[in-house]
Amino acid sequence: MYFPDFPGTAVTAIELTEGLALAKELLAFLAQELEESGTPLPNPSEPEQITLEDSGDRIVYVEVFMPPFRDAAGLNFSQVLQSGLKDALGIDKQHV
Repeated sequence: MYFPDFPGTAVTAIELTEGLALAKELLAFLAQELEESGTPLPNPSEPEQITLEDSGDRIVYVEVFMPPFRDAAGLNFSQVLQSGLKDALGIDKQHV
């Protein structure tokens, strides 16, 4: 399985269910890396924009629910959101 929106990334698995699980883990890892660096996630490609590499390839959208992955990394989404909002609004923690 490869990811057109993340060039150079792929997972391999014999079973489809295992491949999907590995795909979710990889995409969660990539999303976390982008979030931590402040880089926006790429918008998903439209199916007609994707060039399949093999005639047997199929397009499958993989949804990744991030909170469990963030919790595993020790991130508190609520605190991250609050911190980002305070920064964006120019609110200093000492003046709150």
